[in-house]
Amino acid sequence: MNGDINGPHGDINLQEISSAQPEAADRCCRWTAVGLGMLCAVLFVLFIRLVTSVLTERDQLLTEREQLLSNHSKLCNEREQMLANHSQLLNEREQLLANHSKLLKERDQLLIDNNNLLMYNQQQLKSRPWSDSRRYCQSLGGDLALIKTPEQQRFITNKKFDGWIGLKRGQDGSWTWTDDTPLSTG
Repeated sequence: MNGDINGPHGDINLQEISSAQPEAADRCCRWTAVGLGMLCAVLFVLFIRLVTSVLTERDQLLTEREQLLSNHSKLCNEREQMLANHSQLLNEREQLLANHSKLLKERDQLLIDNNNLLMYNQQQLKSRPWSDSRRYCQSLGGDLALIKTPEQQRFITNKKFDGWIGLKRGQDGSWTWTDDTPLSTG
């Protein structure tokens, strides 16, 4: 056998076929190989660009995630601090309300005590002269009322006080309180 094939139409010589169009077959194979090579190169470049784009986007998302986690942590810390401050403010408010209530009770009791004392002194001293009234108050551990502030003046005025106060006239005609402070007007 020397490369012949027996066929229905006679013998075919393979060497004759392959030598008949060698250049056309070679060109076709070359163009096909070049086209496939170029297609692979384009696909490779596109793949690299796609991978780069995906990796860049992933890095951006990871950075954004880290920033969000950091902000979340800061916000949680601020929330905890605000809750602690709120709790502290509520405690302070309750203490202030309790102190306010206590002070109101003390004020009311002082007003009652002052009213009773003033009325007691007023009734006891009404018919006595100033010097006898002062000695009587001193014998009880007190003295005649001193009026040195506008608030004290309003208190006495509101009680419709009808009695002696601790104001005295000196030999020179000037007025002083029983604690020897001068009378100031205004």
